[in-house]
Amino acid sequence: MNNFIFSLDNPDYLLPHKIGILGLARVLSHGDRLNLLAPNQITYSINSREITLSYKCSDIIAFSVLSKLAYSVEDGLIDSPCLEMTDEEKFVFSQGLLFSFLQHNMHKKFTGEKKEFTFPIGDNNIPFHATTRAISECYYTSVIPGLFTHGGDFVSRVQIKSHNFPGMILDEHNPEKNLESIDKFLLLFFLPLEAPIVSLSNDSLGARKALVLIEPYDLTKQLEIKVPRNLLFSFYCSYGDALLSFACQPHYKEHIDELEKEFYVLGTQRWNSKQKFIKKKVVRPITNNKIRELFKAFSMAIPNTARVVNSDSSTKVAENEKTFISSSHLLGFIAENLINNNDWHYNLGQFLLTKQYYEKQTLKSFIQEHGDSHYKEVLFLSESAWEAYVKSKKIKKATPSYRSLRVKTCYLLQSSTNEFSFKRNLFKLFPEKIDSFFSKEHDWKIIRDCILQSIFLYNFPNLIENNNESHQ
Repeated sequence: MNNFIFSLDNPDYLLPHKIGILGLARVLSHGDRLNLLAPNQITYSINSREITLSYKCSDIIAFSVLSKLAYSVEDGLIDSPCLEMTDEEKFVFSQGLLFSFLQHNMHKKFTGEKKEFTFPIGDNNIPFHATTRAISECYYTSVIPGLFTHGGDFVSRVQIKSHNFPGMILDEHNPEKNLESIDKFLLLFFLPLEAPIVSLSNDSLGARKALVLIEPYDLTKQLEIKVPRNLLFSFYCSYGDALLSFACQPHYKEHIDELEKEFYVLGTQRWNSKQKFIKKKVVRPITNNKIRELFKAFSMAIPNTARVVNSDSSTKVAENEKTFISSSHLLGFIAENLINNNDWHYNLGQFLLTKQYYEKQTLKSFIQEHGDSHYKEVLFLSESAWEAYVKSKKIKKATPSYRSLRVKTCYLLQSSTNEFSFKRNLFKLFPEKIDSFFSKEHDWKIIRDCILQSIFLYNFPNLIENNNESHQ
């Protein structure tokens, strides 16, 4: 009899291995199917912290049974029988794997035909149309070379590559570095079942991908919870937005701040410069109750929504309409500030200067509700200074001359590289206000950022600007 013990408390296991334990637990939890495929051959026990797995059959048969429960190909998509997914979830799961773990064509085969899918998403059930190449086979459903001896037993160590975990690069000078024990290989094999794969874009299924890894805390409890895999939960503008969205899930409430969290942003693949999805950056954020409550408040005000836009502005016919997931750049910016332990409004002026932005009224309400007194004090000074400056130029509405004034002012402020140059430029703009700005030893970078915010959030008295004027 062969035996394995997979424990969350094993010091040799990294975070991906621990999440793989939860993935294996998900497979084993379907014991009825397991018994149908291998009657009386495989036994297991699952408690809150570990899995004990035993089997009478050979390694190759046991692995074949477990892999069939974990992965399959159905209707041109990669499916997972043990996850019991809807068609929309299967589509998200399949696309996530194809653009992360299975980027290289040697790990996937296509039938040659295209599959079209339509999913109703959002509160209004807006149809989301998608076309993808149909899959016939992939790494997870095919025979894995080099995993077994001729007698059907596991080899002692297996080489780990990017299809086992995105970002792994083979060290040609020291290949021993890429060898892992068989238990670690098995856990990486089941990792995708519990590691959400998200898109860091709001309009492309082939967009840059990222893995969200959050440490399991209780195997038995978490088997009762499904990882969100619907389309609205798969598109984000930033890694902070994605990670906090998962960290704010109700079942993490008592544990999330103590759990290990990693976010793998996938970047450029070494073997093909045109492939832009292999690991580029790893983020290990710190969360606390204040961060999560702030994020919840912001995400409720500007949630991901489904919108329909016309893909050809010259026509209005239905076939030219395209549905996309509208995710807020502002929410992404705020979330990255939060997980980097900055104030949520840190460098907000710079953000407004560089991003196409239309959520002016939402941002104003955020400032009123969640801005601290020091920040609002500097912002109030900035707003009054800018308003007086505009009046001194005798500009009464958002004309081209006003937009030109904004651009010139922002350029002047941006050219400041230190406190001395900033004070000099500030004196050129607001000579009568400079003493007020520095009377309480406010940091010059905060003052500059607040002035930039004031410029972009300014409304002329008794005049409601068109939303498209909020950033010119």
